[in-house]
Amino acid sequence: MFIRKVWFVVLLAAAGMAMSSASMAQFDGFYFGGGFGRFKATETFTDPVTASSMTLGAEDYQGGWNVNAGFAGSAGPLHLAVEASYMNQAGEVSVQSFGTTFRDGLEDVAAVSILPGIKFGPDGLAYVRIGAVQGKLVGQDGSFSQKHNGMVYGIGMKQAVGRNGAVFVEFQNYDFNEKDGLQPAANGVLLGLQFSTVSNSSASFAGGKGADAGFYIGGSMTSMEADGDCPPGFTCDFKDTGFKVFAGVRLNSYFAIEGFYGNWGEIKVDLPPATAKVEASTFGGAVVGIVPLGEHFELFGKVGIGSTELKATGSGAGGTATTSERGSDVLYGAGAAFNITRNFGVRAEYERLNDSEVNIFSVGLQYRF
Repeated sequence: MFIRKVWFVVLLAAAGMAMSSASMAQFDGFYFGGGFGRFKATETFTDPVTASSMTLGAEDYQGGWNVNAGFAGSAGPLHLAVEASYMNQAGEVSVQSFGTTFRDGLEDVAAVSILPGIKFGPDGLAYVRIGAVQGKLVGQDGSFSQKHNGMVYGIGMKQAVGRNGAVFVEFQNYDFNEKDGLQPAANGVLLGLQFSTVSNSSASFAGGKGADAGFYIGGSMTSMEADGDCPPGFTCDFKDTGFKVFAGVRLNSYFAIEGFYGNWGEIKVDLPPATAKVEASTFGGAVVGIVPLGEHFELFGKVGIGSTELKATGSGAGGTATTSERGSDVLYGAGAAFNITRNFGVRAEYERLNDSEVNIFSVGLQYRF
């Protein structure tokens, strides 16, 4: 399956080159970057006596952040890079036993990889990844930690942005070696930004007007409503107001990459004399698809991933207790924007945090550089 995907990207890149004979220097030289990933891990246990094995996993993908740096060069349309990367978390394995949930996390994943690729179109690059990797399988309570070596394989695409930037999306698969009867593995998707010391040779962006490309920032007031039913005898408030700040890179007239942080407010549940409240906040990123409707108005849709933190505080006759937890979220939404001038605009949107079961409506302002 992986080999078929590699050949598909190679053929796609060749078709792109046929449509453009531009000689490009982007993606070359030293580069560095980072992004956000969403990964699912598995853990295979092999009994040394019976040689039987059992594979455990988790239903949900887990969010983590990635940093990377490398050096790249080109010979015509052919491209080759050597890259070092680090992922703080690449998934989690959970097991339930006698009503108790045990979790092992795949953490501190470091890799050195080679990335052969082919340039296509005026600003695009398709590539594959193969490299050596080391990660730690860590128990939830910290009492267990085991290092594993292995291999990482990937397939991805990059799009040049501005003179020195690029956005990338990549599917990665981690295949670790067995140690003491345990063999972890993980796969997922990365989305991020990279910056190169060599300027991009093309100022245009395929598929849209060059004037539409560039960076933007903004902020919105939000209205949150969480899914749920209030139990009999309780007083519940699943709605609150909050705020969101965002920044993004518009690639062309039709696509953008956007990062955000939102503090959505509090969910309150009371059963006198006890009270409880949960504060929700999320940071993450999304791919945005845009449909321009005339000079000033446009519609957009988005899909992305985020990391949501829930901080709970409970008060009663026995005192006050606090706890917090963080989990990954699939994000999707839609909205509309009205550009008052070339730089200033207003936008309204609906977003859904699918795993946290939270709906968000927002109205805000954005500024395009």
